[in-house]
Amino acid sequence: MGIARCRLGFSAKGAARPLLTSISLLATACVLPAYAQDRDVEVLAPPVPEFPRDAAARGVQGQCYVRFSVDAEGYAFDLRASCTEPIFCNEAKLAVSRARFSPKLIGGVPTIRSNIVYPIDFILSEWNWLLFKFVPVEAYEPGPTEPCDEIAVS
Repeated sequence: MGIARCRLGFSAKGAARPLLTSISLLATACVLPAYAQDRDVEVLAPPVPEFPRDAAARGVQGQCYVRFSVDAEGYAFDLRASCTEPIFCNEAKLAVSRARFSPKLIGGVPTIRSNIVYPIDFILSEWNWLLFKFVPVEAYEPGPTEPCDEIAVS
């Protein structure tokens, strides 16, 4: 993050005083321009995975960690997933590839950001009419994740 500085003028006696006399004008003159700030990647449109039908039919639940990079336009690339169940690998990577991000800014310039990890849970749920919301079918404790086979996602 940059530092905002105000220019100061000097009176005839040498005492420092602002060049602008209005306090509101002075405040706007000292604000750091937005383009000069640094910012990390932010999620604009989060990943929305679909639960694989085969996994739902078999009652399989799981968790994935998708590691990826975001380019200067905000698109994910170089996706790698580790999942508790291999059936979720492709859908997890596909969901992150469809997500939209704001790129990392350094000095106001969009740059590539690497090594981002996004967790995705695949948990079965059913509609509970008493609570009027979806609730998990059963308690789920994720196990260890394994790297997925490298399959191209488009």
